[in-house]
Amino acid sequence: KFSDWGIDEAEIIEAIRGGFPIDVRGFILLLCEIYKKKFFPESQLFGIKKNYISHYRLLNEIFPESRFITIIRDGRAVFNSKKKSIYSVTGRPFETSPIRAARAWVEEMKWTAKIMNYIPSLSFKIRYEDLVEEPEGCTRKTLSFLGLEDSEFCSSARGYYVPGRYGKDLHKNVGDKPLTSRSTAWSETLSNEEIYMFERIAADSLLTEGYDLVCPSDKLLMKLKFYFKSISHILP
Repeated sequence: KFSDWGIDEAEIIEAIRGGFPIDVRGFILLLCEIYKKKFFPESQLFGIKKNYISHYRLLNEIFPESRFITIIRDGRAVFNSKKKSIYSVTGRPFETSPIRAARAWVEEMKWTAKIMNYIPSLSFKIRYEDLVEEPEGCTRKTLSFLGLEDSEFCSSARGYYVPGRYGKDLHKNVGDKPLTSRSTAWSETLSNEEIYMFERIAADSLLTEGYDLVCPSDKLLMKLKFYFKSISHILP
């Protein structure tokens, strides 16, 4: 993905001619340094948006000065998004099973709790819904956690662009203002059966993270018999 960063092979080769890094930390820092010098020579921090949460111990060992920001979102909204998003490799939705989606989300919440307990002073958690509702307030809190002032962030920020290889229809809302309606859109687009099945598995995690349950557990059993039969081919 170096091309997404605007770095080509020649630049990497040129950078390592003086001596190839002998460890993982050295090589990663080399790549970060190339990117920094090319686009943000005055920057003091380097951030990567990626789900590496299960490797938090290793990352903390390699980069003990790093800080970890976790953005969580209502698991039902996550499933709704995956259900509507097409994976470019397969041409199919990222997820269609509320059962698998719920299990995966619960696992992510467990990892979030682990990292917050392991290195609380270096970890910060944001709720997607809060970020959408109060972007400025959440941004200020995040900058404070990182030890930055608003003016520092604003003076060096540049717009995000989606690399061309992903196609023009991916992340069409990049650059627009947050859409508050997206926070609860799942309640209108997911079926009652899907919501019920997700909540049945993820209820404890949803409540722990401050999300309310909406599906009564005793009114959908008859519908679920048909639903389980209809989706049996995609269940794990």
